[in-house]
Order: sequence, then structure tokens, then C-alpha cells
Amino acid sequence: MQLFGFGCNIPAIMGIRTIRSKSQRLLSILVIPFALCSAWLQVFVLFRGIILLNCLGVVALWLLYLISFVVAFMMAAIFNASGQFKSKDPFIIELPPCRTPTIRQVAINVWNEMKTFVQKLSVFMIIGTTITWYLTSFPEGTESLESYAGQIGEFFQPLMEPLGVNPLLTVSLIIGFVAQDVQLAAVA
Repeated sequence: MQLFGFGCNIPAIMGIRTIRSKSQRLLSILVIPFALCSAWLQVFVLFRGIILLNCLGVVALWLLYLISFVVAFMMAAIFNASGQFKSKDPFIIELPPCRTPTIRQVAINVWNEMKTFVQKLSVFMIIGTTITWYLTSFPEGTESLESYAGQIGEFFQPLMEPLGVNPLLTVSLIIGFVAQDVQLAAVA
């Protein structure tokens, strides 16, 4: 279960309920948070880019994960040595029977998922693209910086100018923060 924590700690901890031994479940719950889940990767990459600009940053990033792995094993050993987490039960996880899906099942599943995705996305994209078009096109006959989108970008310019982002890119970032799919309309 510890390895699942490197993907995301929350589902790894939720998956622990399959362990029969209460003491082993508790030990796993205590050790999994020492694994650096993938959500931390963006934070580490940001700070690596700020602090270590050369290739040492890649080594530092790799070492963070290695250290978390070593610390997790050390903490498991320390907790286990305390005697509170000893279990005489064998480690058994019941897995459902695995069956190879048929091509028909895969096709139906893919079709249903794609249809649902497109239905939800199309409404959101149409509304988002229409709002973006309105903000970038009105008031009529104005330059791009004088449009509503340009005014919004100018409002946030004191925050974004030190980063080297112009007002129109600021609007694109705001729209992309809400929905990455609609950001294409803001950039165009």
C-alpha cells in the first residue's frame, strides 16, 4: 500500500480497508503520509525552478522522492519495533476475479464515456467561448486593450507585469484557470 501513496495519499489510505489486521491497517495509515504524492510534484518543480536553475534541481527533485521513500521505510520499522503493530495474521488481500473484456464491452464503454464527456464539455465550451468572444470583442470598434478583456487585463497588470505577462495574456491565464479548454478561444 505504501507505493500507492506516491500516486495519491488519500486513495492509498482509503484502500487500506482491505487489510484484515487492524494493527497493520493503522501502521499503513501512519506510514503512507510520508510518501510524497504526485500533487507535491508541481510545488517541488516550482521551487526547483526558483531556487536551483541548473541541472542540480533535477537531482534535488529525485533526492526528495528517494528521501521520502527511505523515511517511510524507517518510520515503518520504528513503528513496527514498538510492538504495537505486531500482527500474527497473514497478509492476504482478496482480489476480484480478473477477466479479459471483450472488444464489444470496451467499445461500448469507450463510446459512453466519450459521449458523456463531449456532452458536458460542449455546453461548457460554448458558454465559455461565447463569454470570451464577448469580452474580447466589445465595446465595438475598440482596440484589443480597450475591450472588456483588455480592461480586465489592465486591472490585474500590477500583479502580472513583474512576471512579464501582458494584459491580454493575463486574461488568457484567468480564463485558462477556469477552463483550460476555453483558453484556446482567449489566445486566438
